[in-house]
Amino acid sequence: MSEHAPERESARESESSREELKQSVERQSTPESGSERSKESKEHSIESAREKLRSTADRPSEKEKTREPKPAKRRRLVSKSERTAAYKSALHDVQRQLPPLQRTFSKVVHAPFIEEASEALEETIYRPSFLIAGSIGALIMGTMFYLVARAQGWLLSGSEFTISLFVGGVIGWVGEMVWRRTHRGRKA
Repeated sequence: MSEHAPERESARESESSREELKQSVERQSTPESGSERSKESKEHSIESAREKLRSTADRPSEKEKTREPKPAKRRRLVSKSERTAAYKSALHDVQRQLPPLQRTFSKVVHAPFIEEASEALEETIYRPSFLIAGSIGALIMGTMFYLVARAQGWLLSGSEFTISLFVGGVIGWVGEMVWRRTHRGRKA
């Protein structure tokens, strides 16, 4: 905050000099106690004041000339234990502000083993590619199972849709992994 003080002071100084010039222009452009100046002298004084204003606005102050650039900030690597501690602290702060029922639910959901299971599922079954490909696979394979069973006169057990969903999802997940590996270096 103290680094910006010289900048503010120079900005205030230039603002005050601009205000003084504007006031002098206004004084010169208004008639003074009954005696009016000639039109040419008014225009000349207005133009000279404008030139002074432009020159003070374009000219950097002495403080701005001598100011040295700030050294670049170095980023510090944060360890896993520091991230974990910050996460737990933030979670605890938020949970304290929740109503009792929501606080209890939050504690259950954020239990370590549930979070680990959730993260594992996010990387596999809950991926969009898995869900979309699983849905499409279930629709196509389920329809094929149904048509073949109906044509042959077989009875369906009911697990065909679940199996089709899982198989389609695995195909979509593997397809996404292959796509990522083959297109890794092509990001533009």
